[in-house]
Amino acid sequence: MSKISKLTMAALPVLSMVLGVTLTNKTYAVTTITFTDNVKTIPFTRTVTGVSNPVTNTFTYTVTPDANNPAGVTNAPTSASVVFSGATPTSNTVNGTGALDFTNTTFTTAGDYYFTVAETGSTNASSFPLDNSTYIAIASVRYAVNGGVTDPNTLIVTLVQDMQKTGGNKEPAVWQSEASRTYFELSATTTGNVGDVDHCFVYTLNIPTGSGVSAGDSFAVTTASTCSNPSTITAGQNTTIRLKNSDTMQVGLSGTLSQLPVGSGYSITLTDAEGYTATFNDAEMQAGTAKTVTGLVAVNDSQFNTKNNASLKLTKNSAVPTGIFNNTATYVVLLGIGAAGLAYSAKRFRAKNK
Repeated sequence: MSKISKLTMAALPVLSMVLGVTLTNKTYAVTTITFTDNVKTIPFTRTVTGVSNPVTNTFTYTVTPDANNPAGVTNAPTSASVVFSGATPTSNTVNGTGALDFTNTTFTTAGDYYFTVAETGSTNASSFPLDNSTYIAIASVRYAVNGGVTDPNTLIVTLVQDMQKTGGNKEPAVWQSEASRTYFELSATTTGNVGDVDHCFVYTLNIPTGSGVSAGDSFAVTTASTCSNPSTITAGQNTTIRLKNSDTMQVGLSGTLSQLPVGSGYSITLTDAEGYTATFNDAEMQAGTAKTVTGLVAVNDSQFNTKNNASLKLTKNSAVPTGIFNNTATYVVLLGIGAAGLAYSAKRFRAKNK
């Protein structure tokens, strides 16, 4: 190497110190790492729409570093979460916040670090589906410059607060989805030659907690029945309902908002129907024994009618007493025969007495 080349190489560090120029191919021994304005987290938001009851659910996120990131980073975040602990909806929406925590992350090399963030978990995914959107979090790491001079021992970390949506621009990161909700319908029929079609039969209805339902959740009751019925059912409590012939009752449907979580269920018990044979979806239903339905499906599911709804049928027949006919036509025929007989007898009597 010529003397001029050697002198030039020797002078570059000095020029760097004087002009504040960072040598792109030089890795310094970093002794200090600071975060710009001490901001050590990148925030994001999780939104759930289409809910009317408090939301209890945890969404989890996986943070994956880009394969082309500079070497020299440790303790970068690998996960994050947003926890809803009975959050009360406003206008059928709840919002929660999370953050990527870089507090304990160490960088030893200047450069831009990229981390892909994806929503990968929901404790009740059937009721609160995942959002498949992905965002890219960016940490910009540079050598400190003091008085126009590069400090080779100090790195400044700037966390870009707006993530870059995959395939889009930098923006506040928001994961969102509409809660999967549903409802069920009960229909009643009274049959038999002595079945009372105007009688309001009594049932006990219960929507158990679990599968997205919390104690105290309230679900709307819609029915056109003339029987006395509540307007809501509270989860975890036995509620008395009454249905007569041709009645239908919808539970969990309020306007266009379906309120029961997909995957939940209900149980129904016939309180008393003495002398009646009862069936639940064509299967025998004993008074005092609960019939249960689990795993409710969404309204647009092809199995909605068979999975969610129930047909209640009460039948009462009476045996016809010996010698008595219950067919009006039979009586008409008998009366006709009797009348004809009387007319014939009268005619013969007159003929004999001429």
